[in-house]
Amino acid sequence: MPYRYTGHSGNNTKAKAINQTANWKHTFIAEATKSSDNGMVTSQRSFLSGKSDYKLGIKSYVFGLLEYEDDRFSGFDYQASLIAGYGHKLLTGDSLSWDAEIGAGSKRSELNSGEKNDAGILYAGTELNWKISKSASFNEKLTVEDGDATTTKSVSALKTKINSKLASKITYTLKHVSEVPAGIEKTDRELAITLVYSF
Repeated sequence: MPYRYTGHSGNNTKAKAINQTANWKHTFIAEATKSSDNGMVTSQRSFLSGKSDYKLGIKSYVFGLLEYEDDRFSGFDYQASLIAGYGHKLLTGDSLSWDAEIGAGSKRSELNSGEKNDAGILYAGTELNWKISKSASFNEKLTVEDGDATTTKSVSALKTKINSKLASKITYTLKHVSEVPAGIEKTDRELAITLVYSF
């Protein structure tokens, strides 16, 4: 099973922007990861995501989600998903919040060979945010996409403030795909240690 360590041995860059009004919340994420071992590239991935939530009430909302991933070592040239669904806030405390989402959509994949595949997918996701203290917070996000293959992804992150603008962040990502191209592992793990700057 491949194990990726991005930190001293590679580059892990992530940008996140959130725009929020009374009824809308727009979230944009861009990630780029590249690592090497003895001059050989062992990980190279880019990821883009755009999500819009529209508030229906205090605890419920509808959303649209668009994701694009280009992972050199996945066996795919790219994978893109378009999903619409419903979300509910299970917990809304000051120190602990928890959301759950369900939805459906479509996914397009292109293998490195050029073969393309379009499939309908069902989507389920949950996200937990825990403010441990004034300087530390924990986030856990779990998503499942079920179509021609089932993709399960868990992202756990511990963030610690250094000062008002700078923080350190340790992220552990576990991704499992039930059906993959020949020669590709079904389970992928990634550990990232990064510095976070907030504007």
